Amino acid sequence: MVRLLLVSDIHANREALEAVLEDADEHGPFDLRLNLGDTVGYGPKPNECIKLVNGFTSLRGNHDYSIEDNILAPNTNPDLAIRIHRRLITPEHKSWLASLPFVYRNSEHRFAAAHASFDDTVPENYYRRYILCKEDAETSLNGLKSLGARIGFYGHTHVPALARKTQSGDILYRQYDPGRSADPVTETFDDFTCDDNPILINPGSVGQPRNQSPSAHYAIVEIGTKTRIILKAVAYDIARTQQEMRELGMPPRLIQRLETGT
Repeated sequence: MVRLLLVSDIHANREALEAVLEDADEHGPFDLRLNLGDTVGYGPKPNECIKLVNGFTSLRGNHDYSIEDNILAPNTNPDLAIRIHRRLITPEHKSWLASLPFVYRNSEHRFAAAHASFDDTVPENYYRRYILCKEDAETSLNGLKSLGARIGFYGHTHVPALARKTQSGDILYRQYDPGRSADPVTETFDDFTCDDNPILINPGSVGQPRNQSPSAHYAIVEIGTKTRIILKAVAYDIARTQQEMRELGMPPRLIQRLETGT
């Protein structure tokens, strides 16, 4: 059996990431720690978060990519945050972000990881295309085949989600919205596999959740004869992150949304 720790969409939120890592340490050890991308963007502490994921296998997300080549709509809140990050992030950390791959594959355990999707129609889909419905999930489940994978890990939506293809070919897709409570929430699936059919797992967002929950989200996955998935939510000091964002002049909408997880 192999045990994986999954984080995604940290978005420079040090308080949230530290809370996740502290909670995860109580459930370790892990054979692999995977960061599914967007380590930076939105939040106040990009350099600190980059340091904290040292030891993770990290992927490149759309916000990470935008540090050197802006692909965000100009004069939007994400764009304004990226402009601040370009001033904050050290040259060493900019080089690290630019070196990250868009896709990770593990042939031994037949899993793959990307920030956004496994739609291989065009390369940028790996870090830009959203999985938001059954049709999107089906495209990515089919795309896993070209990577020789049965399990796909992704983020980008900021919402925990699971999808799988059944024996009959139907697509089961569900997003997890635990509500507005900041209390920790755990969802455990002891066997989400369906014979050898592919599955998708989204751990949600560490630093800017959008599933009606302000908690920091992550996942633990155990791959063996069965696949066990644990979706975790951890409370953190939101007010401190918000104050750090105000001090940098981050857009008010980015600050306020942390309270509601929207």
